[in-house]
Amino acid sequence: MDDFIKADDWIKAAIPILESGMQVKIMPEGGSMLPFITGGRDYVFLKKIDRPIKRGDILLYRRETGNYVLHRVHHVNEKGIYMLGDAQRTLEGPLSPECVVAMCDEYIKKGRKKNNNSWDMKIKYNIWMWLKPFRAGLIKLNSWRRDRLHI
Repeated sequence: MDDFIKADDWIKAAIPILESGMQVKIMPEGGSMLPFITGGRDYVFLKKIDRPIKRGDILLYRRETGNYVLHRVHHVNEKGIYMLGDAQRTLEGPLSPECVVAMCDEYIKKGRKKNNNSWDMKIKYNIWMWLKPFRAGLIKLNSWRRDRLHI
């Protein structure tokens, strides 16, 4: 038996909450948003989209397969929105704005609240975007370091 609620089940309950202007706090799964968000440990605050979507935004969207995904906006153009998980190197898109369910401006990493729109976070993820070709190696090196040093 699973010990968590699947996204298809909770999202139906969350949409009216998001539309009312309230936030929904969830714990994402998986490692696609490493090193910024660690699935199974960190939390994200989802909210209704209240401004134009831009590069660096973290969005919850639904793929054509029906799966819900939390990734970062790589860029937006007239064709749509292009997404990229922080641990990934392959762009996904163009996605239509109708696929987007919510956005995340704040998250909790290791118990500390982070604002995705703060100047220091913008610098960090822009550097991380520039390092896209080296992401896989950097994430492996960081995992090895954490395991070796028991961090």
